[in-house]
Amino acid sequence: MSTTPGGSRLVVVAVSGTIEEGFELRANIDYPGSAAEDDPPVPATLLGSGLCRGAKMYLDVKDSASREFSADVPHRVNPAIVLTGDERDANLYSIYLVDERACLSALLGEPRFLAMAPDALRIDLDDPLTSRGVVDYAASHDALGRGCSVSADSFEHRATTCAVMAVIAVFKAPSFVAAPPFEVRPDGTRVTGFRASLALFAGCAVDAEPSAWNAAVAAKLAETRAKLESTDCVDGRSSAVSSLYATTKPSSHGCFVRLSSSTLSKDDARGRLDGVPIPPHLAEDPKPTLCQITAARPHAFPIDGPIRKGGATALLIIDVQRDFSEEGGYLTAMGYDVAPFAEPIARIAAVLDAARRFGLFVVHTRQGFRPDLADCPEFLKQKFRDLAGFEIGVSVGPLGKVLVRGEPGWEINPKVAPIAGEPIIDKTPNDAFLDTDLDTVLFVRRVEHLIVCGHTLDCCVHSTLRHARDRNYQTLLIEDCCGCCSPSLRAGMIESVQVEDGIFGCVATSNDVLRALGAASSEAS
Repeated sequence: MSTTPGGSRLVVVAVSGTIEEGFELRANIDYPGSAAEDDPPVPATLLGSGLCRGAKMYLDVKDSASREFSADVPHRVNPAIVLTGDERDANLYSIYLVDERACLSALLGEPRFLAMAPDALRIDLDDPLTSRGVVDYAASHDALGRGCSVSADSFEHRATTCAVMAVIAVFKAPSFVAAPPFEVRPDGTRVTGFRASLALFAGCAVDAEPSAWNAAVAAKLAETRAKLESTDCVDGRSSAVSSLYATTKPSSHGCFVRLSSSTLSKDDARGRLDGVPIPPHLAEDPKPTLCQITAARPHAFPIDGPIRKGGATALLIIDVQRDFSEEGGYLTAMGYDVAPFAEPIARIAAVLDAARRFGLFVVHTRQGFRPDLADCPEFLKQKFRDLAGFEIGVSVGPLGKVLVRGEPGWEINPKVAPIAGEPIIDKTPNDAFLDTDLDTVLFVRRVEHLIVCGHTLDCCVHSTLRHARDRNYQTLLIEDCCGCCSPSLRAGMIESVQVEDGIFGCVATSNDVLRALGAASSEAS
């Protein structure tokens, strides 16, 4: 954090666009000063642009009942940022240094104060759209560089992200319409920015003359507002809004065209969001999908309410790798029968498919040592060599070097392979939280409930499940979606989860989970 010559602190703020030159309200982040001699004005300083991920932009078109709506300013529209946690949702911000007093005043003066809240976003410092000025500032300030103490001229070890203050929407209002991305990348990243996305929305050039710009924006807002207000609101959102979310896509000219519901199937509509092909389970669904696994033992899961699509529940699939599910890998080298580990794969795949259809966030983990074995302690090498009769780092069969990253056996079983948007947490320890960013990935998505399955029940699954409870996650173990070394060991592991009214979580079968997710998905459709 920087300071002004007068001793006031400057806050780094990400601004979504309405205070750029040419827009209203620019003065609300300039500190006006006072009559006091030692209280001069402090104008906000633009550092440059910064790309923030995990945040999706909507355009608040302001229905006619809104207190901000004014027939005298028909082109007035605000950006509204909703946190999604999806790294492919990216928004280009203007990054300012703002006097802390002006920052507080702007927040308190926000007309939508109760619907907006200050929060922190992460700037991607490696993205080409992030300005060098922002990178330089982050690199030279420890608070912005996540403790990275480097000079502005030395970038070899600098942080790749930094935190910045922003104002986000606390809920998605009926008057929000998804902003069209001005850039869609091969990896699925959809980049929005207020001026560029608003130009696409209005069907005008981004550098249009102000009067032409205002006229185009006003006309598109009026058209959109009429659609939103033409239908009664159902479940907190008008069906017109719902259809806009599901059935709009960019035309060849870059602006939105409306697709008739008679020419676009529901499944096809769910597969498009802002005109970008994405996995069906991540597409918008205007109707909330809810369920609770009531057959779980010793109590329903989650205990504090239903599982909600896109909400606080995630499916965590642990180490379903070829080394642990196919002949010729780690289990074969250890002398174990692979069959009890291969047998649950079909059920895991069924649960994974149901979770995707429902809209759960899915995370996979993968265990393995570095190729140079720098993270494999000597006693483990000796144990495998003396007791199991094989060398870590030496190929033992068709799956290559067991437990080594990059080898065929290290890869996730293709029957449950991740798709775009499903993070893979690579780990060396048995516990998936230890020395990994799993907790951060879950925190970004606001996950509170974990449905857990994978290999092996007696080792990595149980270690991770226990750690999750210590981190205050509610947990559910899918008992028949885990491989285990012996039936007696399996029974003990499952029982230990449920004692003391679920000391380590709840237990359910794959059928219990499939019934709950499937019934909810059917009801929503």
